[in-house]
Amino acid sequence: MFKKNKFFLFPSLIIILILIAYLSLKIWQKNFKSPIGENFQFSYITDKLWPRKNNQKKIIYGFLPYWNINKVKIQPELTHLSYFALEVGIDGQIVIESKPGETEPGYRQLNSEQFFTLIDKNDLKLELVLSQFDSQKIEELLNDQQAWLTLLEQIDGLLLAYPFTGINLDFEYQGEASDQLRQQFTNLVISIQQHLAEYKEKINLSVDAYASAGNSEKKLLWDIKKLEPYLDYVIVMAYDFHRQSSAQAGPGAPLLGGQDLWSSDINSLMKGFFDQIPREKILLGVPFYGYAWQTDSLEPRANTYPGTGFTVSYQEALNLKQLSGIWEGCGNLEIHWQEEALSPFATLTCPKNETEEKGELLNYLVYFEDAQSLQYKIDYAKQLDLAGVAIWALGYEGKTRDLWEVLGSLN
Repeated sequence: MFKKNKFFLFPSLIIILILIAYLSLKIWQKNFKSPIGENFQFSYITDKLWPRKNNQKKIIYGFLPYWNINKVKIQPELTHLSYFALEVGIDGQIVIESKPGETEPGYRQLNSEQFFTLIDKNDLKLELVLSQFDSQKIEELLNDQQAWLTLLEQIDGLLLAYPFTGINLDFEYQGEASDQLRQQFTNLVISIQQHLAEYKEKINLSVDAYASAGNSEKKLLWDIKKLEPYLDYVIVMAYDFHRQSSAQAGPGAPLLGGQDLWSSDINSLMKGFFDQIPREKILLGVPFYGYAWQTDSLEPRANTYPGTGFTVSYQEALNLKQLSGIWEGCGNLEIHWQEEALSPFATLTCPKNETEEKGELLNYLVYFEDAQSLQYKIDYAKQLDLAGVAIWALGYEGKTRDLWEVLGSLN
């Protein structure tokens, strides 16, 4: 009798244990979502959970634009400093003059005393951005393999003259690209990677890509799957979902809400990257800035007036609360939290002319980033176990430590 019960109970016990394990997993998944917010389900994250591959320190990569050299203070959380930028000409030469007799500002600041003082005082991995934002010039450069050889020579000279440990390619081609152009860009990256591999010391190679490159239906310049074997990391520019020229006001870097409120969001586009490149090669771009527009109302997603949009740094966003700086003379300030995007925005009215005390008031909407919205993005990068984050841009945070303390939670 005892043996019969034993064999009857054994499979039952297995079933009970399986049920307990299943319920424990469901409870764990529920808790897994909680750092992002109880009202939202990051289904892509919880549907595809990965174990951490290693416990390496996460990268906190900061772009330093030449116009902020005198404003930036290097913080201890930063691991990589990337100088922005030197422009690449159609012949592969670094552009030294913006016009005859006038030094190109990126090149001028690279050779400034301020830059050398900055890198001497800080022990960081130093990288250099090589940029080109003109689509026609990108096409001409990619169609000329002799220009590629010139570019390799230029890179050699830069690596000899400066202590750079990495090269970042920021070629921002507008719209979709032909298969031929995509392959040419890939071939250029391969040429640079193979050339850098000949150096005794490791020189990183990375590219910046629009977040929309994660949409497999679009053929942008970056063929991520083909590029991946030749890159140390891809920086996903997860911002500018709304920009200065947007017809409607909206968040610059919404984590969510794309399906209902705007064309896309960070979460929906990141899935496309995970299908093409290992997560340990992805740096999530995070903004230290937002945008403001004159609008036809103070409602969220109000229509904007053409030509009125402008960039708002984190420091300028902080000045909102005191209505100081560029906001002096404005009033009726209200600061809101947009739960769909997990980001803040402000509404206020400002006089039409700065000299008017009691004149016509204009409506403004300001979408910006703060410590809370950045924390959501850091939690997101941690949950996905990405290589780290990349900041655009150093110097926009002002003198506060608010954002840096959040970034410190990445490690």
